[in-house]
Amino acid sequence: MRSSPRPLLAAAAAALVMACLTPGLSETARAEVAPAAEAAGQAAPATADASTGPASGTVTLITGDQVTLDMLPDGSPGVVFRPGKGRDGMPFTQSVEDGKVSVVPFDAQRLLGTGALDPALFNVSELLANWSTGSGTLPLIVSYPSPTGVKEGADDLRADGAQVQRALPSVNAVAAAVAHQKTAEFWKGVNPTAPAQAERLADGIAKISLDGTARPLDVESVKQIHASAAWRRGLTGAGVKVAVLDTGIDAAHPDLAGKLGETRDFTQSPTGVADTVGHGTHVAGIIADSGPQPGVAPGTTLLIGRVCNNSGCPNSAIIAGMEWAAASGAKVVNLSLGGAYTDGTDPMSQALNTLTDKYGTLFVVASGNAGRDRTVSAPGSADAALTVGSVTKDGQLSYFSSRGPRVGDDAVKPEISAPGYAIAAARAAGTSMGLPLDDRYTLANGTSMATPHVTGAAAILAAQHPDWPPARLKAALVSTAEPIDDATVFEQGAGVVDLDRATRQQVRAEPATLKLGTAPTGTITYRNDGDRPVKLKLGVPPGRTSSGPPSPPPRHRSPTR
Repeated sequence: MRSSPRPLLAAAAAALVMACLTPGLSETARAEVAPAAEAAGQAAPATADASTGPASGTVTLITGDQVTLDMLPDGSPGVVFRPGKGRDGMPFTQSVEDGKVSVVPFDAQRLLGTGALDPALFNVSELLANWSTGSGTLPLIVSYPSPTGVKEGADDLRADGAQVQRALPSVNAVAAAVAHQKTAEFWKGVNPTAPAQAERLADGIAKISLDGTARPLDVESVKQIHASAAWRRGLTGAGVKVAVLDTGIDAAHPDLAGKLGETRDFTQSPTGVADTVGHGTHVAGIIADSGPQPGVAPGTTLLIGRVCNNSGCPNSAIIAGMEWAAASGAKVVNLSLGGAYTDGTDPMSQALNTLTDKYGTLFVVASGNAGRDRTVSAPGSADAALTVGSVTKDGQLSYFSSRGPRVGDDAVKPEISAPGYAIAAARAAGTSMGLPLDDRYTLANGTSMATPHVTGAAAILAAQHPDWPPARLKAALVSTAEPIDDATVFEQGAGVVDLDRATRQQVRAEPATLKLGTAPTGTITYRNDGDRPVKLKLGVPPGRTSSGPPSPPPRHRSPTR
C-alpha cells in the first residue's frame, strides 16, 4: 500500500457444488433435483432457513436459458430448463446445497470453475428472491484486470447488449444490466468460443458477478483463521486495548457500540476522528465488531487515532499516533497503511522499534498491495513489526499482496498472512469505500483487511497471556501459522494465522524469524509453556530463492509427548 490506504476491492464468490451432468429437458419435462454429490467446492452461504424450501417461479440465467423452479408432489424441488435462443440441447447440472437450488449450463461450468463467473449467477433460489424473469433485467458487476481495460470494456459490453450504468474504478469494474430478452446475445458476446480461451471470458473481462447478492463474509474469514475455537474457550480479547491508527471511526455504527475508548485526531481534521473515508471503520470492524458479523476479538476496547485524511497519511502523524497509542496502554496497534519500500531504518520503522522496546507494544502492520518481490513498505519493514500479507478465501496468496524479502538485507518480511480478499465489515455512514453492500457493511480487498485479522488474534493471545512481551506474542503467532504449500517464506511468511493453534499449542519457537545474512548460523529457542515434557519432531524442507521453484517454509510439526 501507499501512504494513502487504498485497498483493492472485489465482490466475493464461493465455489459451487456440482451434481451429475444432466441432458437439457424439454419445456414440458420436469426433473427432480438430486441431492448434492460429494462436494467439489463449497456453495455460497444461504440467507434463508433451508427448512422453508426453495421459492417457485422462473428466472433467466446470464446464458439466456430460463429455469422454472417449483415443488414436486413429494415435496422435493423440481426444475424445468428451457434453453435460450440457439442453445437447443444444451446440457446442464443441478444441485441443492443448504436448501438452495443451482442450475449451471454446460458451457458455463469451466468458467465457473476458474472463478471467471460468480456462482450466484446460477443460484436459482437466490435469483428468484430478487431477479425473477418478470423483473426485466439481470444486474451485473463486470470486472477487468486493470483500469485500462474498463473504458474499452464498457464499449464492448454495450455492443454485447448490456446497459452500462456506472463505473466502479475502485474495483476496475462497471455496473451493468442486461435485459432478460438480451441475455443470450450478451452471453454469446462474452463467452469465448476458441478452445484456447475456454478458461477465460472474452473482451478482456476478468470476472462477471451478480450485482447485489454479496453478503458480509467476515464470518467466513474468522472461521478461516479458526477464531471460533478460541471463542469457545472464552477467549475474546476482553481487557485488552487495541489501537487502530487509520482514517478515524464511525462512532455511531451499531456494531461498534460500547467498543470505543480514547480517541485522538492527528490530522487537524475539521471533523475530528469522524471517518470520512471509511477505511478505518472497516478495519476496526474486522477487529472488534460485535454485530451479526463478529470481529476476530469482539471483547477488545478500541483506541482510535486518526492519522490519515482524505489525501493520505503524513509520516509525522503516523509517528505521533504510534507514540500516543503506546503511551495510552494499547497492547496491540493496527497499522493498515504503508509508505516507501525501506530497509527498516526509516523514521517510522525506527519509531516503531523504539516504542516496542519502551512500552511493550506489538505493532501489526500491512505489508502493502504492490504484489511484487521486495515491496514491503514502511513501517512494516521495521524489525519489531509483525508484518502481514494477504490470502484469498481458499487459502492462496492474494495477487496484490506485497512480497519480501526486505530491501537492503533480505530479511524475512512479511512474517505471517491472513484473509484479505473479499472481506466485508463495518461501513462508515456516508462513505463509499470498497463495494458497499448496504448501509452497514462494505466489501474490500487488501493487506489492510488482512492486518486486523492478525491484530485481533494478537489481542486474544495477549488477553490469554497478559505478561507476555511483544516478541513472544509475535513468535507464538508466527510459529503456529499454517503454511501455504505453493508459496515461499518471502511471500507468505510462516503461513496463515491459526488462532486455535496459537492459543492452544504449548511449544513455540523464538524468535519469530531469523535474519542470517551471509553467515548461515543462528539460534532458535523452543519454549515449552506446558506442565509436561514434550518431544519435538523437526523438519526443514529444501529452501529456495524467490526466483526458484516453490517449496513450503519450515514447518514445526505438532509436538508429541
